[in-house]
Order: sequence, then structure tokens, then C-alpha cells
Amino acid sequence: MMKTMSIRLGLGLTLAWVTGALSGCAHEPAHLNGKPSHATFQIEFQPDRVAKPTGMVITPDEGDAFLRVVRSPGPDDNKVVWRSAQSFRIRFVQIDDQTQPLKPGKELGNEKKDWNDASNRNGAWEYTLNLRQGSGNVRETVAAKYLVEHAGSGTVFDPVIIVAR
Repeated sequence: MMKTMSIRLGLGLTLAWVTGALSGCAHEPAHLNGKPSHATFQIEFQPDRVAKPTGMVITPDEGDAFLRVVRSPGPDDNKVVWRSAQSFRIRFVQIDDQTQPLKPGKELGNEKKDWNDASNRNGAWEYTLNLRQGSGNVRETVAAKYLVEHAGSGTVFDPVIIVAR
């Protein structure tokens, strides 16, 4: 009986800490300490026989990102870049309700509330998100699901991004 209660208490505390880290309540989540302040993703849309994508390969890490904002950034810090040979656009939404944009104050950076179109740069399509600095001395963790839409077909895919700032 006592062992079962101890296991339940341990699981409950672990779940509470993880939930707090994802909601921004944890001051220094340990699993984000060593993560980079930038990421570059390559998107490859996988077509079926009629050239409509039925899948998306996004590298590295299937498009998921766990980033830590740098307080004194260099020119390549605090950025997330998505690139593809095909046109696309990105929308950032709440993890628990993908029909809703991010809540005020929980935005990742300079994203729009609606779709963010990639730009054609030297024959490739690219979208860059500049991450926002946190406010004050308290670190927070923000998370979002982002939707990647293939411009030609309207097919949508949905990785996750988490940022400690």
C-alpha cells in the first residue's frame, strides 16, 4: 500500500513538473538547458501519383524543436528557419486547441496570428521566425504546434516547437 502511494506521488509530481514546464511555470527546465538558440529545417513534400503531397519529411527531428533563447544573441541566434524547394506557409497555434492562435504574450516571436508565407529566395522557399526575448529575470517556456501547408495543394502537416526564454 505504501509503495503504491509513493509511486503515485512520484508520478504525480513528475507530471506536474512537465505540465508546468510546458505552460511556462518552470523557471529552469533541466531538459532545455543545453539546447541551441536556433534551428534550420529542410522540408520535403512527398507526392503521390498526382503530385499532391501525402506526406512531409522535415529534418532534423521531424520538425520538432526545443530551443533556448540567448540573452545576448549573435547574428544567427534566436532564429528558426524553414526551407523547401516547394512553396509553403506556416501558422502557429495552441497545442491543446489547434483552431486557436497563440494566446497574447505566449507568441514565439515575430509570427502573425494567421498564416506566415514563405518567401522565394534564390529559387528556394524560406520562412524565418525571429524568437522573442523573455521579459524580466524569470525564465519561461512557451510551446506551440505549427502547421505547415503545402501551397499548391493545401495539404497541412503539424510538428511542435518549444522555446525556453
